[in-house]
Amino acid sequence: MVNILLIALLCLFYFLLGVLFLPHIHRILTERLVVASWITAIGTLILAGVAIWGKQIRRFLFCPKLDIEVGQFCADAVPVPITQDGRVLTKKACYFQIRIRNNGKSAAENVEVFVSQLQKQDSNGKFENVREFYPLNLKWRHWDNKVFLGRLSPSSTGRDCCLGRVVCPPDNRIKGIDDYDERFRDDEPLFRLELARIPNTRPDLLKHGIYHLRLEVSASNTRKVRRQTIELQFSNKWSEDCKEIVQIFKV
Repeated sequence: MVNILLIALLCLFYFLLGVLFLPHIHRILTERLVVASWITAIGTLILAGVAIWGKQIRRFLFCPKLDIEVGQFCADAVPVPITQDGRVLTKKACYFQIRIRNNGKSAAENVEVFVSQLQKQDSNGKFENVREFYPLNLKWRHWDNKVFLGRLSPSSTGRDCCLGRVVCPPDNRIKGIDDYDERFRDDEPLFRLELARIPNTRPDLLKHGIYHLRLEVSASNTRKVRRQTIELQFSNKWSEDCKEIVQIFKV
């Protein structure tokens, strides 16, 4: 009789335990299964996104970051060999550069520097577009006059891009060289922009004055274009100290 009573009490206990706690246990297990399902679904979507757009994601997170440095990247006037009538003449010229750096996390490929706009300050201090000028690339220094630099590492000190040169007057009036233009006075120095092409209108030859150049630096493996306006202050007097002829600043 006692055994039957104990069995009955145990049955009653388990019955009440199931009635009171089983729904709660079921709800907890269901919620955990739902959470696990969401985590699995999100993880699957992330893996699918990495598989499809992994290259674009890496390019966004570890893309090159191009920058322009200006300053006195020039030395004193240096001898320049110029060929005239079969003779090689040695003349003096000042060369000016800008420096392109990569401050990003990966190498920049096929880097180019583009002059998109040229303005000159008028007598009222206002900058007006030079009408004869149209956008062209600059050339890389010591790179066979190419406009595309194959690779620019983020660990490098940067590469110099040719901005322009000034040949000592009246040596710049020698016919047959790129710095010659009969429209200007013989004693007047001219700043020649190192453009990839020389248009017939010769907007690459600048008289003394203050100019604004709009530069754009880009690479094939980044969509972001680095834009910078620089100011070029060009004196009308020749000096073998290039810093006294041309000064370059960021605007």
